Amino acid sequence: MTSLKKEQVYQEVIGTLDVLLSKEEGQYQLDDIGKMALVCTIIKRAFPHLIFVGFYRAVEPGLLQIGPYQGNVIACGIIPFNQGVCGACATSGKTMIVPDVSKFPDYIACDTETRSEIVVPVKSDHHLRAVLDLDSRETDDFERLDQQFLELIVSKYLS
Repeated sequence: MTSLKKEQVYQEVIGTLDVLLSKEEGQYQLDDIGKMALVCTIIKRAFPHLIFVGFYRAVEPGLLQIGPYQGNVIACGIIPFNQGVCGACATSGKTMIVPDVSKFPDYIACDTETRSEIVVPVKSDHHLRAVLDLDSRETDDFERLDQQFLELIVSKYLS
């Protein structure tokens, strides 16, 4: 997928999320779990080649637990902050793009299909609440453009 096409798809994702999660007066407001579920569904539908789009929630100090997700693989249930890409993102508080997960130290293989990954922290008041994890069967599938749009999505709808 070209960067221009990918940008158009992300713009459509944001447009859909704006409609679903707008804060108009009188509209029913979803809690964070509901918002996470919709974000996963909309992103997965927009990028059907992804094998996993999901959230790991920071449920206690140093520990992530699976939250809402969409995918073709079963997620890891619990991830310590000091393990894998999600744990590294949780520890650093910064987005991580991994072009080839086989070369990532301490990678947690929750499935055998993932080749590349991007993980974005979800923060509120400088406090980590979750990470958004996207996995692909293709190496080098994620770039700065993905980072920009995914960071925008989590800050706009989940912060």
